[in-house]
Amino acid sequence: MSQIESSRIASSASPAGASPESINLAGAGEELEGSAMLVGDQIILGLDETGLIYVETIALFPDGEGDS
Repeated sequence: MSQIESSRIASSASPAGASPESINLAGAGEELEGSAMLVGDQIILGLDETGLIYVETIALFPDGEGDS
């Protein structure tokens, strides 16, 4: 899945209708050259030159819930 497709899907699935921000990882080291992250309101997507390689969702709790 390309960055454009990943961004479109993340935007459409966002509860707030937010578009993810693209972060270029080229400056983070040689092994990350050609990689990027898309960071949305509840999701992080990792991409390299071949496409989507990593997805992490982040649970958000209303105030007072989720505390341990």
